[in-house]
Amino acid sequence: KYTICTKNAAGYITIRAYSGSYFNNKTGKWSIYDTSPLQIKSYGTDLQSPQYAGVGITLTASAAGQGTVYYKFTANSVVIKDFSTNNSVQWIPSVKGTYTLTFAFRDSRGNTNQRTMSYTITDGSASAAPFIKTVTPANGQQIKKSAACSIKVTAGGGNNGTKLLFYKYTVKDASGNTVNVPYYTKSSSYSFTPSAQGTYTVTVSVQASDNSVAERTFSYESVNSISASTEGVPSTDTPGGAPLIGDADGDGDVTVLDATRIQRVLADLETVINRVNADVDFDNDITIIDATRIQRLLAGLITSFT
Repeated sequence: KYTICTKNAAGYITIRAYSGSYFNNKTGKWSIYDTSPLQIKSYGTDLQSPQYAGVGITLTASAAGQGTVYYKFTANSVVIKDFSTNNSVQWIPSVKGTYTLTFAFRDSRGNTNQRTMSYTITDGSASAAPFIKTVTPANGQQIKKSAACSIKVTAGGGNNGTKLLFYKYTVKDASGNTVNVPYYTKSSSYSFTPSAQGTYTVTVSVQASDNSVAERTFSYESVNSISASTEGVPSTDTPGGAPLIGDADGDGDVTVLDATRIQRVLADLETVINRVNADVDFDNDITIIDATRIQRLLAGLITSFT
C-alpha cells in the first residue's frame, strides 16, 4: 500500500494511490491509472442521470489506439450497438431501473479496453414538468441543403392544468443567425429548409400549461448531397433491446418486407429504417447488397448473415 506524488513542469501535482487510481489536482478528479496501448480519451452521455423512460440519451466515446478504433455500447449487458467505427449511439431505455452502461473499445491490433458507468431511469408518466423524449432527425445527422427538413418531437410530462403541451422551434444557421420566427404551437413537428451549407442548430422548447419549459438543442450538418442510405433516416439503433439483424422495419421479425424496406429507402420512397438491423453485411452502410442478403437468407441460400 503506497501513494506516489509527482510534480510536472507546469507545477501540477499528481497523486497515484496504490488502488490503481490517481488524483489530478488540475482536474480535481480521480481517474483510472491505465497503461493500456488503447487509451480511452472520453466516454459518457449527453444527459445526466437520472432521466425518464423513453428519453433518447446519446452515448459517446473516444479513444486512441493502434490503427482504427472500434466502439461497442451495452446497457446491462444488452447490446445497444455492436463494434463499429461509429463512436456514438442513441439509447432509448423503455423500462425504469438502474443500468450499467459499458463502453467497450477495440483497435486494429486487437487491443481492448472498457469503462462502465451507472445510469438511473425513472418513470415520468406522472411528471408535472415537461420533458423531451426524442427528436427526429437525431442529433448530428446530415440534412440536405435547399431541401425541406422535417423535425418531429416526442415529449412527456405536463400532467397539470389542461395537460396540454406546446412546442417552439428556434432554427439558427452556421453564423448563429435565427432564420425563422419562433412561436409556440400545438404541433409536435416543424419543417424548415436550410439555404446554405454548414451547421444548423434547432432548439426545441416544450411548454406545459403551468408555463414550465423543457429545452434541448440539436445540431445538423447541411450538405449538398446525402447518400440514400442515410438521408432522412432516424437513429433507431435498437433502443431498449438487442438488435435483430435483418429486421429493417423493426416489426420483430425478418421477412421479405425488410428487404423491400431497404429498397424503398434507397429509392427515396421511405425514410424510416432501423439502421443497425438493416446492415446485414456489417460494412457500416446500407446498400442493395443488404436487401439481397436478406432475400438469400429467406430463400435458404445462406444460413446466417455472418
